[in-house]
Amino acid sequence: MPKRRGRSTAGASRRSGASSFGDIGELLHRMQDTPATAASVCSVEAPRRGETEAASWETTLSPDVRAPPPPPRITSSPRVEELPEDGLHLPLEARKSTEGSREMDSLSFQVSPGEAEDSTTSVGNRAQERDNQDLLSAGEKIKTIKDIYTIEKPREVTLDSIWDLVANLVTSLKPQLALLEDKLENQDTDIKNLKVEMKDSKNSIENIQQELKVSKQLSETLVRDNSNLRRKLEFLENSSQNNNLRLINFPRIAAVPPRDMLKRYITEIWEISEDMIPPFTHVYYLPSKIKEQQLQRQDDIQPLNVSAMLELSDRESAVAATLLVTVALAPDKNWLLRLFFKNKQKDFLGHKVLMFPDLGRDTQKRRREFLMLKPGVISLGGSFFLRHPCKCIIHYRMTKYVFFEPPQLTAFLAGARMDEGKVLSAV
Repeated sequence: MPKRRGRSTAGASRRSGASSFGDIGELLHRMQDTPATAASVCSVEAPRRGETEAASWETTLSPDVRAPPPPPRITSSPRVEELPEDGLHLPLEARKSTEGSREMDSLSFQVSPGEAEDSTTSVGNRAQERDNQDLLSAGEKIKTIKDIYTIEKPREVTLDSIWDLVANLVTSLKPQLALLEDKLENQDTDIKNLKVEMKDSKNSIENIQQELKVSKQLSETLVRDNSNLRRKLEFLENSSQNNNLRLINFPRIAAVPPRDMLKRYITEIWEISEDMIPPFTHVYYLPSKIKEQQLQRQDDIQPLNVSAMLELSDRESAVAATLLVTVALAPDKNWLLRLFFKNKQKDFLGHKVLMFPDLGRDTQKRRREFLMLKPGVISLGGSFFLRHPCKCIIHYRMTKYVFFEPPQLTAFLAGARMDEGKVLSAV
């Protein structure tokens, strides 16, 4: 039996060469008389000289009667000392209760940071499940992958549980795989349908683009043909009215026919005998709705007085009107125009008559637009000439310009004004 030695707890140093016990015999005698049952600390004597002395643990060679200390614990569980020692046989019920308490204690106190996070996650999952249940109770339908298959974390993970998990992995993933296959099939079908629809839409778009090209070409052709037709119609109208002369502000007397008034005008103003007057195919007044309405109102208001009409002179009874004359021969038209320009300043019955060649409506409209642009040309220092039937000639900065459409002249004037402004700013 090995002898047990005690240790001093006071830690006081002893004087060299001094022993609290005598020789070995006295020590053995003292040990046999008073066996030590527990570690006791001798009182520290304080001699007068100030030296301290502590007694060591009392030891004995007899066998120890006390129970051995329990094995060291891996975890700090408060109930470990209550568990039975290894090698002791306990009843089955006590053993089960002891193992159960040990498992509970180890699980309750052996918590790692990862398990703490898992527990927090499980708490969050449970809260989310409660929220989903509340939403489902309210009538909303929620489909998640957890509704298909959920795995609960076991309280204790062993190799058997891992093997069971691996063995049942196919069974656990089979519903999810089936659902994914169904979704993939549906997506594949939808993609095929979309491809077909996209192909059809692409073909339809190509057809529409071709139709647009054809319609664009057709519209361009129609616009070009329309402009050509309008020009041809205008040319035909001007050709048909080439022998016509229009006398504006020509005096009109109700009792005198228009042909007699024309002969009177030629003989009195142009001083030509009746034998030299060229033949006319048509001579008539153009109707005027406003003047006719005014005359009808005057007739309705005042009764017709024949004696008063006879007493009035031709100058007083004459009313301005438009006379249209058609010459039988084209050379006679030019001869009459030359006679008019020689005597255009003379008045006939108090009216200043103007003579123009008769033209179509489109030509007359363009001529009016050209005449409205004449002041702009003159303000820039250019000269303006309007030829028959509708040909505008401009001389600007020693250069001759010819225009057949009023928009062309408008653009030219805008550019000329910009050039004039640049020159003025530079100066």
